[in-house]
Amino acid sequence: MQIVLQDTSVVVKAAAIDTLFHTGDYSYINISGLSFEGANMAGIFNRSGDHISVSHCNFNNIGGRAIHFWGTGDVMVDNVNTNNVLSCAIQITALKKENATVKNCTIKNTGLFMGMGSFFDDMDYKAIVATMANNVLIENNNIDSTGLSGIQFQGSNVLVQHNFIDHYCLVLHDG
Repeated sequence: MQIVLQDTSVVVKAAAIDTLFHTGDYSYINISGLSFEGANMAGIFNRSGDHISVSHCNFNNIGGRAIHFWGTGDVMVDNVNTNNVLSCAIQITALKKENATVKNCTIKNTGLFMGMGSFFDDMDYKAIVATMANNVLIENNNIDSTGLSGIQFQGSNVLVQHNFIDHYCLVLHDG
């Protein structure tokens, strides 16, 4: 690839890493006070671990999902900021596990480009997706501009309260 620029004040950034923080299937992990920028697929990814906490972190310009937990139970996401995430800002999916909390997060500009959903599933173009067997809490989140739905949830004993969603269904219109 060759980039030729006449104006030297232009900065070109290109992501070269798919996942910035891959925790594998490890459990009892606390991630706090970090900033993530430029992943092709995920800022943080965990598959089949438990007791994962993400707090006071920032995610910018993520190509897939900022936080992607698959088969992970006992999850806490608190006071996280995301901006310009192309698919889904926060996804927690574990239909055979329990306990997911997403609270006090600010999520902006999620899934705004048609065709960039990247996973071809029901979680694309959404700000928060939490699908657990039991015990989901989604509260006090501020969501601005998402391609489809602001919040999607599934499970028993779910509480969604005090969230503010502004500008949704900006790309797809059946949310």
